[in-house]
Amino acid sequence: MTLKMYDYGINVEGSVLIMKKKFIVSIYIQKNRVYMDAECKNDITDSLYEKLRLFGDANADEVIAFTEAEGDAEKEEVLALLKEISNNCEIPVMATFPIERVEDVKKLVYANCKKVILNLSKTSNWEMLEEVSKRFGADKIAVSIDDC
Repeated sequence: MTLKMYDYGINVEGSVLIMKKKFIVSIYIQKNRVYMDAECKNDITDSLYEKLRLFGDANADEVIAFTEAEGDAEKEEVLALLKEISNNCEIPVMATFPIERVEDVKKLVYANCKKVILNLSKTSNWEMLEEVSKRFGADKIAVSIDDC
């Protein structure tokens, strides 16, 4: 699992900027297995809930699940795993996914993900951002930009 601290800025009454750090745990899903590294070499599927429980005890704020699922069958497997993780983990789960249509966002929301992360490096995600924010609530949508 990759551990990251992210800064979030909040503008209060137009003049004060408050920064808050969040403790975010990253997991990587590939072919229905869960890994703690982006290279998918360290398989933690069998001890996933034990590790997530430890991070919950350490006050982790969120889990981000990354996946590169391809094709509808693999996406459905990942969605089932994400739903299981979301339902069995006390830490809120956010997910990123190869989103191709609004239906993909809906499935992630229905998998009990706290937020769905749209990669705005993909033009079609820019085009659907307003629609999914209105349909599912802006609080359910987060964005990322991959400039690589």
